[in-house]
Amino acid sequence: MYMYHEKHPLQYIGLVALVYGFLAAGCASYRPRLQGRVFLRTYLLIVGATVVLASIPGGVLWTIHDMQAGYFPEGSRFWTAIWDGVSGGLSVGWLVVLISFPCNILAVAAGYPITKIGFALSLHYSLRIGEDRRHSG
Repeated sequence: MYMYHEKHPLQYIGLVALVYGFLAAGCASYRPRLQGRVFLRTYLLIVGATVVLASIPGGVLWTIHDMQAGYFPEGSRFWTAIWDGVSGGLSVGWLVVLISFPCNILAVAAGYPITKIGFALSLHYSLRIGEDRRHSG
């Protein structure tokens, strides 16, 4: 197995950050008032869902990097290889996260306060919108 993660780290990190950002923003806009243990559980749920959901495009990205290295399938085997990337990402994505120690722990620790700030900003924004609607109507 070629170590495409080491060769193209920003692509894989960016992909995980993008998936995490969408999930966290969605949760923050849906439930911006979460506090305490409920927020912690939600945060850990977002992290877990990120691992699963980012594994899908991560596997595809790995397959594309494999093709760039000279393993390009012809014809209909191209789409089979892409789907193999999806299933491969789902089956080994958790392992990639596990062997990324200590970076994975640092990312989860740094993500907690950043996500808390995001929820607070979402709450502030939603309160502001509600206030604007009361004054205009």
